[in-house]
Parts: sequence; structure tokens; C-alpha cells
Amino acid sequence: MRAQEDSTGHSQRPGASSPVATHQVALALALLLTFIAYCATLGFQFVYDDRGQILDNPWVRSWRFLPRYFTMHVWGVHNPDELGNYYRPLFLLWLRVNYLFFEQKSWGWHLSSLLLHVAVTFFVYLLARRILTDRVTAATAALLFGVHPLHIESVAWISGVTEPLMAVLLIPSFLCYLEAREAGGRSRGWTLASLLLCFLAMFAKETALVLPLLVFSYEWIYRGGEQATKVSEGPARRFRHSLRCMLPYLAVISLYLLARATALQGLSHTVTPLRFSTIVFTWPSLIWFYIKLLIWPSGLSAFYDTPYVTRPGMNNVVLPALAVASTAFIIWVWARKTPSAPSSESPGTRSRVVAFSSAWLVLPVLPLLNLTYLPLNDIAHDRYMYLPLVGFSIIAAVALHSLRMGRATLFGVPAVQVMAAGAVALGLVLSTVFQSLIWADELSLYSHAVQVAPNSRNVKINLANVACERGLYQAGIKLYKDVIERYPDYWLTYYDLGYTYYKLGNLEEADRCFRRVAEFNILSANGFLYLGLIRLKMGRVNEAIPYLRHAAEVAEEGSPGYHFALGIVLKVQGDLTGALNEFKEELKVEPEQKAAREQIVEIEKLLRNPGRLGSPAKAEAGGTKRGVVK
Repeated sequence: MRAQEDSTGHSQRPGASSPVATHQVALALALLLTFIAYCATLGFQFVYDDRGQILDNPWVRSWRFLPRYFTMHVWGVHNPDELGNYYRPLFLLWLRVNYLFFEQKSWGWHLSSLLLHVAVTFFVYLLARRILTDRVTAATAALLFGVHPLHIESVAWISGVTEPLMAVLLIPSFLCYLEAREAGGRSRGWTLASLLLCFLAMFAKETALVLPLLVFSYEWIYRGGEQATKVSEGPARRFRHSLRCMLPYLAVISLYLLARATALQGLSHTVTPLRFSTIVFTWPSLIWFYIKLLIWPSGLSAFYDTPYVTRPGMNNVVLPALAVASTAFIIWVWARKTPSAPSSESPGTRSRVVAFSSAWLVLPVLPLLNLTYLPLNDIAHDRYMYLPLVGFSIIAAVALHSLRMGRATLFGVPAVQVMAAGAVALGLVLSTVFQSLIWADELSLYSHAVQVAPNSRNVKINLANVACERGLYQAGIKLYKDVIERYPDYWLTYYDLGYTYYKLGNLEEADRCFRRVAEFNILSANGFLYLGLIRLKMGRVNEAIPYLRHAAEVAEEGSPGYHFALGIVLKVQGDLTGALNEFKEELKVEPEQKAAREQIVEIEKLLRNPGRLGSPAKAEAGGTKRGVVK
């Protein structure tokens, strides 16, 4: 039977009176402050990958693309023939539903992301309430989780919603598991609900694969229930029991992995080939980087300079490893220490809570340590800490709850605890409000990021894109050339520089850049499209046609503009029948396109009256104008 609690949330004897619940006020305040901390994001724009994921993504505009969500990776709309690791059908479904309601109104997208984060914060409270000794501490954990600045990337950036979307399913899945565990064999409904939510969470983001390990960890730590077992059991028996509890989740995972392997042509693919020694040597500095951000979340950015460590040394391996080990040792010693004052919290309870919270903190990070799955020099992001922050927040709340100074109380809670929690929460809220402002628009985002990560090629490319879009062409071109000088084989830089020259009317330089794109990436539909348009503007129509045909062939189905451009060139050449077929193909892609309909009507008249010939319409590129830098 669960312990009853008094107005402060502390456990009380059965039959005692239950005055006004302080923990309910604390929970309401936690949820309100979470909303307030991030409410400024409602005025933010689409930034970063939002362009490719939402604004230029035909998949989110129609339900007819729904089957693609389950058969391709999330970037398949732009790179259908490239192998990817991001299999997230539920995320694409979330984008589709949001587009259905909000289309390109950014405030609506930000509102749905914020409300989702508030919902996750509530589930963190429910989780903390189940494993802590009082509800006020659980509300404190929810508060620390909700307002922590490390969530800025996941809340202020629309495409970062994968983290809260996964968590809003994974945490309830674990809660259902706890309900099923308490009910024993009397309720299969909770078990089925837990397995279903686990399955859905994995389709939101692959990090949910850690849930079976969380179940194993909980059973290992809490074997025998909240009270100590009367009959001692050896490690082997405890291991078998814990493994048996996670087996149903492994069965669900096998179904997910089958779907993933089918869609991605494999479970995962190497993005950045690295030596195993480089990966291991990089771990200490990377883990210490995250620990520092958890404790002191300042200087946050969309990008960081986190270099690979190829040669171990004192500063890049030894000292970070010692810092990580020292942090773990301090937490271990504190967790086992007997409280210095009377408390409803026993040392055994604290050690179990901290041990399980540490598992929740560590396990989601483990997949990130395989650096070969991450883009080159892009191995650290704030959003990776979204799920680990659940465990960190519970540990921090227990630490605040353990403070004992004086006898003064506020709302039935030791005053020092209230003041300490209030001070920490206030600092986090202010930090979140001010640091989130860098996500307001792309110029703010990349201008800040280039200061934090001056060696990142993606930062410079994206900042150059924004500069050129705002008319600062010389500054943008200089940034492109800086990246090309350092990364001469990166095709996307040539693409964006070529597009800039194309807009400026410098066709010779644009042609030179897009020919480099064609050399490095034969599947770049837009690259070949612009090569065709450049030839058309130069008056070399016969040379334009092969490029435009190739662009139409490799373009992802549903992408507008390619058949239209080819139709225009064929019409200029005099191939009216070929042009008519291309315009009809364009209408299949975009049935509402007025220009294609007008061309069809005109050509059909011309075919009936060969003596007439109208002037061709202007050919424009379709799809994403600039490259998408992830």
C-alpha cells in the first residue's frame, strides 16, 4: 500500500487528517513557471532545420505521403537515395498534424512544442512521486526539470520537438510498468499500455530503446518492493528476475528494429568513420562537457566546438576523466550518507533513489558515445540531455530536500529548503528566458553560434545563407569561401555559393559552383536544376535539357518545379509534345499550380493551330533553394 501524505507531501500515518495539499500548489507553480520560462518562444521564427523539415517539406502538406513516414528516414524527402539514421515516423506525423492546423504560422508550432514540454514536466512529477518519499520534493524535481535552460534547443527550436515527443510517451510507459508491477498479475491492461507506449516512443526517437534497461535497473535496485526483502537472494537470482521483467520490452523492440532495418536498409550507418581509439579518447572531455552544462547551464548554443581527441594528454583526457570520476564518487558518498537530522527519508531510500536516478541520467547518454553515428565535428548538442535531465532533476531535488538548517518552516516545509529551491529555480528561469532569445531568428542563432563554435563549417554556411538572404552578399560570399578553403570537398558549400551567384546574375561563377556540386553529388536535384536554368539564361537551350531531365529523374516524388522547368525549355526548343507531357507531370505533383495549367491550355491550342507560338513563361527552380545543413 502506498504511504499517505500530509499537506507538505510527507508521509503520515493512516487515519490522520489531510489538510490543504502543499504539493499541489508546488506542482501548479512548477508547471506555470515552466510555461513562463519558455513563453517568449511563441514569438520566434522558423530556424535551422525548420526550413527543410517544415517549410520546404512536401511530405507534411498532404496525407498521401503518410506511408513514406514509415518507409524512409526523415531526410528522405530531400535525399531519398542517401542512407540515414533518423527513423522517426511519429515525428513526421507530428509535423503533419501541426501543419494541418498552423501551416506556416510559427507561433502555433511553438505553442504545441511548449505545451508538450509542460506535459513532460507533469509526467516527471508523477515519476518522481513514485520513487521519492514526499510529493513536495517530487514537485521540486518537476520544477527543476521544466525550467532548466538545457531544454531550450528542444523547446525553442520547432524541429527539436523529437525529444519531448519521445519523452511524453516513454515516461508514461515506465509509469504504466510501475502500475503493472504493483498490481502483480492482476492487471494486464497496464502492461499492454506500457508496451504500446514504449513502441510509439521508439517511433518518435530511437533513444526510447533505453526503456528496457531502465526497467532492468529499477528491478535490480528495488527488488522486493519499497521495503527490504525478508529473504536474501544472490546476484544471479536478482539478475534473472530483472532480465525476465525486461523481456516483453525486448520483444517490442524487435518489432521496431525490424521496421527500422527495412526502412533504413540496416539498423544504422556510419556517418563519420573514426578510429576506436579516437572515440574512447574523446569520451572524457565530452562527458565532462555535459556534466558542466547540467550543473551550470550557461553559454548555450546550437553548435559547439568539441574536437575529437586523437592524442591523449593531461588536459584533454586525464583531467576530464578525473573530474567525471570525482563527480560520480561525490554523488555515491552523499547518497549513502545518513541524514544529519530526523527525516522521512532513510539512507537506504536515498541510495536507491539516487542509484535509479543515476541510471536514468546515464543510460540515455550511452548511445551518443558511438561518435561514428554523428556528423563530422558535430558531436554535442543540448537536446541530447533532455531525457537524462529527468534523473539529474530528481537527484538535485533530493539534495535540496536534504538541507537542514534551523527550525523555521514555510508552508510546512523547512524554510531553508524553500529558499534554496526558490533561488535555484529563479536562476534557472532567468537563464532560460535570456538564453532562449538566441533562437528568435536565424541571424541571432548563427551570429551567436559562430562565436561559440568558430570552427564549425555548418555554422558558417548557415550564417552565410542568412547574410545573403538579407542582402549582405559580400559578407556571405566571404564566409562561403572560408569554408571551401578549409573543406574543399564539401558539395553543399558550392551549392549555396552557386545559388548566391545565380541570384546576383553572375552566371559564369554560378555555373562553376554547380558543376562542382554535380561532381560531388550526382543526386542533387536542385544542383542539376540550376545548371539547366543557367544554360537556359545563357541561351544554350540544348545543353540545358540533359541537366533538367536528370534533375526531374532524381528529384523526390512530390517536389514541385522540376517538370515545369523542363517543360519550359522543351517548349522553347519547339518540342511541344514533350513540353505538354512535362507540364502534365507537374500537375500530378502540384495539382493547384496555375502556371502549369496555363501552359497546358496554351500548348494544346498551339498543337491544334501550329501557326501560333506564345512566349514562354519564366522558369523557376522548385524545392529548397539553399542547401539544408543539419
